[in-house]
Amino acid sequence: ATYGNPTSGTGALIVDGSTTNGGFDLTLPNANTYSGGTTIYLGTITLTNTSGSALGSGPVTITSHTPANMGSGGVLIGNTSIGGSLTLAGGGKLFAGTLDNINETAAPGTFSAAGATLAGNGALFIAINHAIGTAGSNWSLLNISGSLNITADAATPLGISINSLTTGNTSGLVADFDPTQSYSWMIASTTAGITGFDEKAFKPFTDASTDVPCFQNSLGTGHFFVSQAGNDLFLNFTPVPEPATWGLLLAGGAVLAAGARRRRAGQSRG
Repeated sequence: ATYGNPTSGTGALIVDGSTTNGGFDLTLPNANTYSGGTTIYLGTITLTNTSGSALGSGPVTITSHTPANMGSGGVLIGNTSIGGSLTLAGGGKLFAGTLDNINETAAPGTFSAAGATLAGNGALFIAINHAIGTAGSNWSLLNISGSLNITADAATPLGISINSLTTGNTSGLVADFDPTQSYSWMIASTTAGITGFDEKAFKPFTDASTDVPCFQNSLGTGHFFVSQAGNDLFLNFTPVPEPATWGLLLAGGAVLAAGARRRRAGQSRG
């Protein structure tokens, strides 16, 4: 459904699809000026406004009735801006970009907010259509006027769902991705810095464990990880295996070496 009538006043918008048999889709194409804030528990809100704030001036929270379950709650989609602060809480999902379910296309975009908090068990969806390009155009970007506070931690990380797109913005392979090369994509920019960063507070995933195909290019032996550089947050890919993988490889090498030594010893005795 699309609701295009401008809304003002001191009230709040609460989206809770649990009262409507499993959720619903709501598109807001215009700016609104209500000040009471927005909370999305279940259901999908798509913002298509090109000016102002579709969700008024108050704080916006994407969450769930079961916040311990990643991806179980509300969804917010938009290549747009909101006037208030953003909290991506447990169970909530955010996609900076556009989504066309009818034509089965998606495109990376920029979602702008006045301050943001990223909490554990939330999910940030990143779409990439070119490995080398521009943030907000070739991969999703969260643009923050203010500071970014990260409350996710190693015990309850924030999910980073990495999704590959073709040059035509359909689900498929990123044409210029090479698993033997390193890449660094800025996925969040701030004007006032980042607090609470810990690499282990982020859990990048590329499989189809959610309702999207995720990243379909071969990774070779490489892996994704998140880093901070100054006021910005980056999603990175390195062709180097994760430390745990290195441990398994080294252990396997040690077993092979021990077997070779035993075979040589047996041949010497013979």
